[in-house]
Amino acid sequence: MGQRAAKGGAVGTGAAALGLILGALAAAFGGKTGGRYPVLEGYVDERTACDRPQLLPDFETAHLKRSARGEKKTLLIDGSRADRRQGAGMFKFVIFDVDGTLVDSVDLHAQAWQETFRKFGKEIPFQDIRGQIGKGGDQLIPVFFSKEELDKFGKKIEKKRDEIFQKKYLPQTKPFPKVRELFERIEHDGKRIALASSAKEDDLDHFKKILSIADLSDAETTAEDAEKSKPDPDIFLAAMKKLGDPSPQEVVVVGDTPYDAIGARQAKLKIIGILSGGFPENQLRKEGCIEIYRDPADLLARYDESALAKGVPKIATLNSSDVNSSSRAQARTLLHRGYR
Repeated sequence: MGQRAAKGGAVGTGAAALGLILGALAAAFGGKTGGRYPVLEGYVDERTACDRPQLLPDFETAHLKRSARGEKKTLLIDGSRADRRQGAGMFKFVIFDVDGTLVDSVDLHAQAWQETFRKFGKEIPFQDIRGQIGKGGDQLIPVFFSKEELDKFGKKIEKKRDEIFQKKYLPQTKPFPKVRELFERIEHDGKRIALASSAKEDDLDHFKKILSIADLSDAETTAEDAEKSKPDPDIFLAAMKKLGDPSPQEVVVVGDTPYDAIGARQAKLKIIGILSGGFPENQLRKEGCIEIYRDPADLLARYDESALAKGVPKIATLNSSDVNSSSRAQARTLLHRGYR
């Protein structure tokens, strides 16, 4: 208890940034939460907090940068004692994208689309198409065809592309290494796995076969399960429903495209990025990936240090009925600038 600093944001010399966030949060909540504890109780040494969780009744934590003296501090925010007992921030469900994440198919999809477009009078550069892979046909085709063209033969385009892909390119798809071993590691941790794909059912069956993971997946989605494909969140919401509608805080997505990241964010899910689909790391981070790994084998090799094993620190939840909207926006901005 001797580690606590004064209430209201009085911090040690050199910790101006911490004082700023305390002030914003204090303004946001008016110094109260409606319960018997103030929101801003102060700071405690993180090691002490972890070793003696009884010091933190009814609070969750938001991890902040180290102070000027190099000590790691933790800001106490009104939260739930039950969440702390149950391991708040730990993921219990993992939703995997398939194409480009588990199987090496991104270039093959792009080639199938390019060949299809050619049959409908469009010569589209390969890289232009490749940059759109990760979207389903409902989102990808309108990028290259006008509304009039879509009205005239839009459904025929997608049907022809499916025929070309299944006949010519699907047999060429290869699994990335160590996918089954990664799934086994996740299952060993007691987590449940879902496959969130916009592929046709036959395609997904083929992928599960070459990956040898049919016995390790608890749920799966196909194109039939979502009205809109990524970057809309429908496919992730459908996967969550098949997992029993867990809380978004219990679920993490693993995907390779910015469209996975956008869809996950819209579904209020965290996402781990994989570079095996060929999208730049900075693009994945920009869209919200909390971690980046080279491929499934890299994620497996670094599993114990990943969010799959360790979860993510809980961040302050700004939900008091006393919140002033402008102050809350300021506090939220500060929190999301790295004060975690």
